[in-house]
Amino acid sequence: GYYFLKSLKSFKFGYLELYLLILILLYNLIFLFINNKILTYVLLIIFFGLSFILNLKFKQKNSKNKLIFTKRFTRFFLLFALIFLIFTSLGVFLFYKHNLFPFIFVNSLLLSFLIFLISHLLISPFEVVVKKFYIFKAKRKLKIMKNLKVVAITGSFGKTSVKNFLYSLLKSKYKVCVTEGSFNTEMGITKTILNKLKPTDEILILEMGADRLHDINKLCKIVKPDYSIITGVNNQHLNTFKTKENIIKTKYELIENTKENGVVVFNGENKITRYYYYKTKLKKYMVGKNTDYFASNIKTSFNGTSFTLNKKNKQVKIKTELLGKHNVLNLLISFKMAEILGVNLNEIIKNVKDIKRVAHRLNLIENNGRFILDDSFNANPNGVKNAISVLKTFKGKKIVITSGLVELGKDSFKENYKLGKLLRSVDIVIITNNINKKALLSGLGEKANVYFEENLNNALITLNKFFNVNDCVLFLNDLPDCYN
Repeated sequence: GYYFLKSLKSFKFGYLELYLLILILLYNLIFLFINNKILTYVLLIIFFGLSFILNLKFKQKNSKNKLIFTKRFTRFFLLFALIFLIFTSLGVFLFYKHNLFPFIFVNSLLLSFLIFLISHLLISPFEVVVKKFYIFKAKRKLKIMKNLKVVAITGSFGKTSVKNFLYSLLKSKYKVCVTEGSFNTEMGITKTILNKLKPTDEILILEMGADRLHDINKLCKIVKPDYSIITGVNNQHLNTFKTKENIIKTKYELIENTKENGVVVFNGENKITRYYYYKTKLKKYMVGKNTDYFASNIKTSFNGTSFTLNKKNKQVKIKTELLGKHNVLNLLISFKMAEILGVNLNEIIKNVKDIKRVAHRLNLIENNGRFILDDSFNANPNGVKNAISVLKTFKGKKIVITSGLVELGKDSFKENYKLGKLLRSVDIVIITNNINKKALLSGLGEKANVYFEENLNNALITLNKFFNVNDCVLFLNDLPDCYN
C-alpha cells in the first residue's frame, strides 16, 4: 500500500482525469441535492464515455508492456474482485429501492482504491507464507547437492556481463547453471534453483542485486556462496539506499557471507572495492591497473576490442567482439575466477571467442548501413561514460536517445548534469524523460540539435528525420513509461 501511494507521485494528472473527477463530484451533488433523474442518467452516460476514453489512453501509453497474469497477481486480482463484488452487492441491496444504484456504481471508482488497500492487507500474510515455502524448498534442494560450487556476483554495475562471461568460460569444462536475465532478487534466485538447477550441475552462478540495506544478507540466507565477485560500487540506487554508506555496507555483506574457505575476486580499479580488498580476511584477488593481473595495449573500435593480458611474467593477446574499454575489466574479473575454478589459460583464450555481446548492454545492431547501439539496460554513471566513448568510434552522425539516470536520489541532478556535459560531444540528443530534462539541458548548455519527446515512440519518429547510412544511434537507459 505504501509503495502504491508513493507511485501516485509519478502519475501524470491530465485534463481527461480532471474532467472525470469533476464529473464524479457533480454527479454526487446533483444526485443528492437536486434529485433530477434525467440529468443524473445523462451524467452517467458521459461518465462511462470519459472512462472508456481514459482507459484507451492508458492502454496506448502502456502499449509496450503487456500485462502478465502471474500466479501472485491472479490471487490478488481474484481477492480484489471478490471484495469489490461484496461491497457493490451490499450497495445494491441497501440502496436499490431508493434508486441509488447508479450513485453507488459511479462512486465505486473512488471506493476501489480503498478495496485495493484492503485486498493488499488481507493477502500480504498469505504471500509471505508462499514466499517462505518456495525459499524453504530451494534451500532443501541445495542441501542435497553437497558437491555444488556456488559463485555469487554483486556490484552496482557489470554484474550481468561478468555472470555471462564467466558462464561462457566455464561451460566447456563443467555443468553450469546460471540465473537468467536479471533474476537477482530473493524470488528470482529461488526460481532459478527450483526450476533450472539440475542434480548433475557442478557450478551455480548467481547474480545478486540489492537496492536496500541488508538485501544481500537476505539472498545469502537462501544460498551461501563458495566464491564471490564484486564488480564495482557507485551511487546507483541511492534513492532507495538513502546513503552511500548503506550501499557500501550492503555490497560488503556478500564477503561477510562467503564461506570461510571461500575465495573473492575484486575490481582493482574501483575505490570502494579496493577498500573491500584490504578489509577482507578471506583468500582474495584483485584485478586491473596496479595489480599483477592487468590489461595493456587496449584497442577498441566498433568491430570489437583487443588487449594484452599481463599475468605475472606472462603476456597473452586477447581479441573479442565485445565493445567498450570497460568490458576488458569485466573479462579480467571473469578470467581470474575461471582460473580459480580450474580452467587453464589456454582454455580461457579458446572460450573467449564464444563470448557474445549481452542483450541491451552495449549491443550493436546494423540495419541497412545504419547502426544501433542498444545500451538500454545500463543506468549508472560508469556505464554511460563507456557507452558514449564507444559511440564516438563510429564515422557518421552520433545520436543519443536517453531518459537520463534514475534511482540516484540526492545525486540525481548532479549526475544528470554531468551526463549532459558528456553529451555535448555528440551530434544530436533526444531526451525522453521529463524528470531529468532540466538537469540534462543544464549540462548540455547552448548545444544545438537537442530535442525533447514525451515518450520513446515520438523519439523514434524524430530520429527517423535525420538517421542516415553510417550514422549511429545510442539508446541510453530505456525506462518504463512511469518515468516519462
